[in-house]
Amino acid sequence: MLCNVYLHRLDRQWSTREHGVLVRYADDVLVMCKSHEQAEAALQRLRQLLAELGLQPKETKTRIVHLQVDGEGVDVLGFHHRLVTSRPRDGRRPFTFLARWPANKAMQHARDRIRELTARRRLLLPVEVIVQDVNAFLRGWAGRTDDTTVGVLVLGNGSARRLRRARDVAVEARLVARRRPGTGTAGTRPVTPTVST
Repeated sequence: MLCNVYLHRLDRQWSTREHGVLVRYADDVLVMCKSHEQAEAALQRLRQLLAELGLQPKETKTRIVHLQVDGEGVDVLGFHHRLVTSRPRDGRRPFTFLARWPANKAMQHARDRIRELTARRRLLLPVEVIVQDVNAFLRGWAGRTDDTTVGVLVLGNGSARRLRRARDVAVEARLVARRRPGTGTAGTRPVTPTVST
C-alpha cells in the first residue's frame, strides 16, 4: 500500500506516447515499447524519475528484452511471458501470441510447499489430512495461475511417492491395531469406565 502511494508520482509523470506503456504492480514495473530506441529512452526516463524519489532500479532485474518468437521471455509477478507460434492444425495457418505460464521460481516455490506438506515428519498424521492439505494448496495454486494442469506439473518432484508412503503407513497402522485387540490406533489401551456399587 505504501509503495503504491510513494510510486504514484511515477504513474502521473509517465508519458505513454513518448516512452511506451507503463505497467506497475506495487514495486514491479514493466514498460512495453514499440522499438529498441524507445525502450532505451524509457529506461533512462525511469531511472530519472526513480532518482527524484531517492530510488534506483535493481540492476540484476532491469533489462531490455526484445520479444520475438523462440526468443527470451520476461518474468513478471511469478509468470513467464514469451512470444510463441501455435502449431498448425486442420489446415489452419499458425498464429503468433503472447503465452504465459508460471515462472521457474514460482514453480520451485510450489514444489517446496508440496514437499513440506508431504514431509516424513507428517507421516503419522492421517493420510486424509495430508491429502486435504495438498488439495487445498493445489486448488489455490490452480486458481491463482488459472491453469489446472499446473497441479500435475508440480507433482513431478516425488510428492506422489511421499503421499503413497503416507497412505501405506496409515494402512499398516490400521492392520497393527486390528491384530492387537484392545489397542487404539495410537497403540494405547482404551479406558473403559467402571461403575462401583
